[in-house]
Amino acid sequence: MTGNNHVYKTLRLTIGKGQLGPSLFEYKDFPGELVKTASPKAWPLSSIYNKIDLTAEENAQHEQYQSGAFLVLFQDSILLEKYWGEFSDTSWSNTFSMTKSYTSMAIGAAILSGEIGSLDNYVGDYLDEFKTEANMNLTLRHLITMSSGMSYSEGYLNPFGFVAKLNYGEDLRSLVLSHSVEEESGKYFEYKGGDTQILALVLEKATGKSLNAYFEEKIWSKIGASRDAYWTYDRPGGMAKASCCFNSNARDLARLIRVMMNGGRWNDEQLIDSTFTYESLLPAPTLELDGSPNRRYGYQWWMGEFDEVPFFYSRGINGQYAVGIPSKDLIVVRLGWKRSSKRQDGHPLDLFEYIKSALRIHGTGA
Repeated sequence: MTGNNHVYKTLRLTIGKGQLGPSLFEYKDFPGELVKTASPKAWPLSSIYNKIDLTAEENAQHEQYQSGAFLVLFQDSILLEKYWGEFSDTSWSNTFSMTKSYTSMAIGAAILSGEIGSLDNYVGDYLDEFKTEANMNLTLRHLITMSSGMSYSEGYLNPFGFVAKLNYGEDLRSLVLSHSVEEESGKYFEYKGGDTQILALVLEKATGKSLNAYFEEKIWSKIGASRDAYWTYDRPGGMAKASCCFNSNARDLARLIRVMMNGGRWNDEQLIDSTFTYESLLPAPTLELDGSPNRRYGYQWWMGEFDEVPFFYSRGINGQYAVGIPSKDLIVVRLGWKRSSKRQDGHPLDLFEYIKSALRIHGTGA
């Protein structure tokens, strides 16, 4: 009667399992679809593979934040990889909000194919629910830059809130379509997973395919992934969770960073529109809620600097990071259970420690 049936699943999969939040391995409890690979190809191992070990301080960092995987690649060869607990080079785990970046990549692929004409297209061009007076000016650009002004929020602690329904609810389509624009679109960057879910609805309408099927066809099957991935659904026969939860392993997630570092290409094949890829990794021309310029978010990708070295990355709530450092040709992936609660320039502090570690390993090896 209240529309909160999701609470039963929320409690069963969190408190009922002795935890306060979602699990890295909860894909086992959700319906979903495989994202199938084709022609798997292993990353080469560097001549110094795993010869430069983590320092005592770095090991302590991984222990503190309960890392499951740590991977460093230089020029497409693995310099170092470490796994803890249930993690391995092929194990699935939840990437959480890293998934938003992959949804963005699918939009870029649809722009390349011409199935989506432009980010300046109105959402109402695809979804009738956005032809109303309140919603008619909302564009794909507003959604992909998280500046929609939509009425849902991103609170994580409320079991009755929008985010809980987004993860544990069983009708994502109705959930996001029940909201409307309430503030000026395109002005303020405000992180909202519902924006990503609407992008998935647009992609379905534009391509006639589910998000996971389209991502498989246009990207995952092209990049030599070592194994299939698993994309969680809201219910059997429903739709993929666009803001969470794509399940894969560190080695294969690094391949998606390589695509972005290569301007949307894998080898000689263009998978994502090159202009879209370039713009994805630039701060969108929006404002933070305090009125300062946005310097950390593009098209569902984060970006920053460490010691004047620029980087971009996707991230998940428990410290899931896949990082590209173009000037060093480095890729860093860290998966695990926890992240720092402290921030620097809007980024979790532990992220900088993983980047620092990768730069040290690269510098020592060089």
